[in-house]
Amino acid sequence: GKGIITNQMAQHCEKVVAVEYDRNLYNALSRLFADAKNVEILYGDFLKTDLPSQSEYKIFSNIPFNLSADILTKITQAPNPPQCSWLIVQEETAEKYAGAPYGEERFRSLILKPRFNLQILHRFKPTDFLPTPKVNVVLLKIALHKHFYLAPNEEKIYRDFIAYVFSHS
Repeated sequence: GKGIITNQMAQHCEKVVAVEYDRNLYNALSRLFADAKNVEILYGDFLKTDLPSQSEYKIFSNIPFNLSADILTKITQAPNPPQCSWLIVQEETAEKYAGAPYGEERFRSLILKPRFNLQILHRFKPTDFLPTPKVNVVLLKIALHKHFYLAPNEEKIYRDFIAYVFSHS
């Protein structure tokens, strides 16, 4: 984007890595943060960008709504998922992934709950954005549980059970 989130993050974080897909925005961001020693601007597609494989990290982003499912899958299925993610997403998407108490439980929400705590932290007003979105927008927090509720050998059994329940209901 235009660097609004990156600028705020740079003031509070030890290191900020921003991924920008649009070449013109990437060039503008590179110039804007050229002197910021704690900011790295990467040109590319987040979905093709490697996430840290060993170190702890966090994600904060206003993600493209049309890529929400792919981005959420990448984040939650990563071998080393972020400790916490704050994503500005369409309300319908947040409810689908978070499940109860925000919406009905679905396959995806139940698969995520043993590893992650999902919360809708904020509901934006349409006037918070330019241009004004035609959908409701929220801030979704996805926090990795400190201790997983399932042992590694139980994850597949749990996933298969949830798949069975949803395919036979």
